[in-house]
Amino acid sequence: MNLSKIVLGLLLALSVAFGAFDEEEYMFRALDLQDQGKVREARDTYLVLYDETKKLEYLKESILLSIGFEQPNIVLGYIEDYKREAQKKKLGEDLEIDKALLDVYLKTNNPTKALPIAQKIAKEEDSPIIHNALAVIYASLGDLPSAIKEFQILYEESKSPEVLQKLIVLYGQTQQYQKGIELLDSYLQENECEGDLCAMAIQIYAKAMQGDKIESILKKRYDDEPTIANAQNLIHIYSLRQKYHQALEIASRYPFDPKILFNLYAQAKDYANAYKSALDVYKNSKQAMYLGFAQMYRFETLANKTNPKEVLPVLQDMQKAIELIQKDSVPDSLQRENLGLFYNFAGFLLIDLDLDIEQGIAYVQKALEIAPNNVAYLDSLAWGYYKQRHCKKAREVFAKIPKESIPSDEELVKHAKSLDLCE
Repeated sequence: MNLSKIVLGLLLALSVAFGAFDEEEYMFRALDLQDQGKVREARDTYLVLYDETKKLEYLKESILLSIGFEQPNIVLGYIEDYKREAQKKKLGEDLEIDKALLDVYLKTNNPTKALPIAQKIAKEEDSPIIHNALAVIYASLGDLPSAIKEFQILYEESKSPEVLQKLIVLYGQTQQYQKGIELLDSYLQENECEGDLCAMAIQIYAKAMQGDKIESILKKRYDDEPTIANAQNLIHIYSLRQKYHQALEIASRYPFDPKILFNLYAQAKDYANAYKSALDVYKNSKQAMYLGFAQMYRFETLANKTNPKEVLPVLQDMQKAIELIQKDSVPDSLQRENLGLFYNFAGFLLIDLDLDIEQGIAYVQKALEIAPNNVAYLDSLAWGYYKQRHCKKAREVFAKIPKESIPSDEELVKHAKSLDLCE
């Protein structure tokens, strides 16, 4: 049974037990409860007032209070009661009640019923809230042109970066990319490139092959005001445009998270510094994932990657990283993804250098448990079976690799030729 109904019943029982109902006393009690922030108790008191007097203004107050905390279906019941009684008394439409009804339909994800209510409210009130509600409803119903129109009105009034983001997404969905870029151009001429909008802008300009434009904007921002935020944005566009040395030059001036640095070093193929940075992160954080990354970069620094004596220390430290990760609590999705990468790295080297093919295959199989369709992992397993001269099994595994992936990868091409000759 609903708690508010229980409370209402108790209040009614008390009012009967102690004599005549005092409307004024209850009204002041409801107002006092509101002033104290006791919204639920105030709502229940208004329900008592309505039940005793049948005055719709009390039911209305209970509805307006209920929308802040009550379940939408319960509020809907109150609204239906109100509208039914208002119709009997031939009262006109109530804008606040319609807003409450719109709130219910939005909360219950019912855009079909929400739309006519929102349209009716819009005729009476021109406000950012109603334009936003209409935009959301139209978008939910797939009427993107109407959603764009409402967001355009809202953006013209607010110049809000959040609204601009929504507009740009809708322009993209309707193939109006240039309009989105023009809006961004106009916005960034007068405003900082910040937060999620800036990240979106960088991606959009890069995809539109207008990297020079956004790079120029962000570099000017940084030159004018060399803050950490502006530096991060400039590093981001430099990375997207594969200008890793410029990104590193900026990053080295600030106390950025070392994780950013080792990624930039890796992208710049500066594996010695990538190894050192990843190892520093591991030593400071004791997160084994970074010990694993350090070994992958360390391997790239080896003078002879096919010399077991050089590779063995890297493998031993990678196995240590794997053991440490396995000892951790249940890994999140990113840790599992990286663990698969490390399994395959260790497994392939054990197989390819004939150090321990059985153990290598076991590692690769663990990697495939994490990512069953990963091309590199399938190739490693097929190569392991090839090394064991299990030619049929090797070809069966290799056949799972999409054919279009093979020609662009030298390693896959080499392995495909070897498997064709395997008997």
